[in-house]
Amino acid sequence: MTRTQWKAQLLVLSNGLDDPNGLAGLEVEVGGRGVDRRVFTAGSLPSARFEVPESGAIEIDVRLRRGGRVVAEGLAIWDLEADVEWTTRVMRAPYPAGALPDNITGPNPIKCNWFWCHSVWRFEINADARNYEDEALWLWVSRVHPDECQDLC
Repeated sequence: MTRTQWKAQLLVLSNGLDDPNGLAGLEVEVGGRGVDRRVFTAGSLPSARFEVPESGAIEIDVRLRRGGRVVAEGLAIWDLEADVEWTTRVMRAPYPAGALPDNITGPNPIKCNWFWCHSVWRFEINADARNYEDEALWLWVSRVHPDECQDLC
């Protein structure tokens, strides 16, 4: 691609929990083997911390609604580990904020190689509900073990 072919485009990410073009229609169900089922909506996020078992598997079912219909959805499942603090983030973007995974169009989960990242899931947003081309719904799962570096290493 030559310089004259490349066009810079400023993207405005819409991730407001009260924005209908953002995450206002977000629903997140958390459950799995040994995990008490919880349902979060945009109005209940961000949530307080809660305990999960040190073994088993966790399932996160993510749905994005707009105008009463589901415009993006997906399921993430991973094995839990002892003494690990898990954090999840949901966002609308062409790629997850903070870093690019090795392959942003690969099969879910997409493995990532930056600090604390465990896995990333990419869920398609219906074309008529996207704010721009290539926008997707992302679920980013981070893991921190207390014996691992958590800040400056």
